[in-house]
Formats: sequence, structure tokens, C-alpha cells
Amino acid sequence: MKQSKDEFYMKQILDYIIDGEIVSTGKIAKEVGISEKSVRNKLNDLDDFLRENEFGTIQRKPRVGIWLEATQEQKTALYHSINMKGNDLVEKYNPRERMTETLKIFFHLWPWQKITTQKLADQLYLSVPTVLKVLKECENWLDKYNMKLVNERGKGYCLKGEESSYRIALKNLIMEKKSVEEIKKNLDYFFTNINVDTMEKCIIRAENAWKNHFTDESFYEILIYCCLAYKRKELGIPLWEPTIKKNWNSCRNITNMNSPLQSSRKWRMNSMFVLQKRMYYFYPFRFCVPNSLVFPKRM
Repeated sequence: MKQSKDEFYMKQILDYIIDGEIVSTGKIAKEVGISEKSVRNKLNDLDDFLRENEFGTIQRKPRVGIWLEATQEQKTALYHSINMKGNDLVEKYNPRERMTETLKIFFHLWPWQKITTQKLADQLYLSVPTVLKVLKECENWLDKYNMKLVNERGKGYCLKGEESSYRIALKNLIMEKKSVEEIKKNLDYFFTNINVDTMEKCIIRAENAWKNHFTDESFYEILIYCCLAYKRKELGIPLWEPTIKKNWNSCRNITNMNSPLQSSRKWRMNSMFVLQKRMYYFYPFRFCVPNSLVFPKRM
């Protein structure tokens, strides 16, 4: 992680000097979001990289600034190198990614946990002023879900909001990029104590029983809510709304039936619940599937 971040910042610094213009370390530090001392240290590493690969050198002049001294051929070779070799320098920075990574940290916390701006800065490899700016962006994102960041003096920041809003927001955060690969990475990050593969098999079993298959988007929505229901079941936070409670009671009544059709009817009731509420909470699901199919990962 540390190596990846170092390469990331080296790429950002290189973006400012690759055209040969003279810039100050202060300007780079402000734009990249790290301290001037960090910029100077990374310039040393970047200069070593350039010299080793014969891409040119970084020149510095007190009270003037720094610049890249290289021929056009060297700059062209450097450009192709950093865009073709992912192991040399990471991809170009996206401001949205910085906010997303910060949100992931907050959603990974338990309700009683808090985190200071300094700890956020350390985890994100950013300066504290930059973290404060990112927190404003996070607050704008959370506002859509009637959630907010609360700063408790001497303790740090934490998420506040209704449990239902929390689950919807986290579901959207996990599925933000739409890529199945990215969604699976996020599932592994947020649900480390859950056997997600077993959850998937459970949903696939339901699809086969109904002879009707979900779209990829619906499938992963169900999977996320199912994992959330299992992970947060011990918090004791109420989720009830009148309509939800009615569906819940219907599901409980079917669970107590002894009819030979009990199993398929449970699945069908759950299917109706899913389609009507788009898996709004998905709390009843864990009571409608065999307990043997839902268990924590073995250590």
C-alpha cells in the first residue's frame, strides 16, 4: 500500500513538470495534497527513477523552482513508459476516487467507532487540510441519504443517520462503479467475516427454484443487503416501517407452516418482498433461507 501511494504521488508530481515548466514545491504540495517536505523527498525518488531509465533529470534552483530537463525524445519515452507499465507509476489521480476511499473508511467503522482527521490523513496519505476538504465532499454525498458526519471533540468523526439510510448508501457506494470485479473487491473489503460465496450460492438456489434469474445489478443488490443483514444483525437497531413490518409478519407466518409446499412458498414470499421493496432492507432474508447456508468464514 505504501509503495503504491508513493508511486501515485510521483506520477502526480511528474504531471506538473513533464512539460518543462518551472514550478515551486509549494504549488505542487498544494495541488497534490501533501506537505512540501514530502514533495522534496518524492522528487529525490523521481529523479533516481528518471536517471536510471535515462529519461532526463530534475533540476532545482533556490527561489526559482524545479523543472524537468529532458529532450523531446526522452519525454516521449517517459510518457509511454508511465502509461504502459503499471508497476512503475500508478494511474492518474481522480478526485472522485479520493472521496470514495474516504467514504469507505467511514462505512467500515462500527457505529461506536470514530476516527480523527490525523488518522484519516495517515491512511489516505494526505495532509490534514486536504482531508478537511475531502470531508466536505463526503458530507455533500451523504446528504443525499439524510446522513451526516459528526465531529465529537477529542474523539473524531463518525457517521450518523438511520440504519435504513446507512444500508442504502453503502449499497450504492459498493455498486458505484458497476464493474463486477470492483463490486466483488468492495464486498471482500466490507464483509471480511462473511462467506460471501455461500451467500451467492443461496441466491442462485433461489433463482433456480423460481426459474427466473436476476439481472447482474439486482443480483448484487440482493447479495449486498443479505451480507449487511447478517453483519449488522447483532446491533439491535430497528428497521421497521409499517409496510415492511407487514411483509415481515407474513414471512414469519409462512415460516411456521408445516405444509409440504412450505419451502417453495417461503421462497416465493421472499421473492415478492424483494421485488416490492427492491431489497430495501433485506433483513427477513436470513430467516427465509436454511441456516446452514449462512455462516462466517473459517479462519
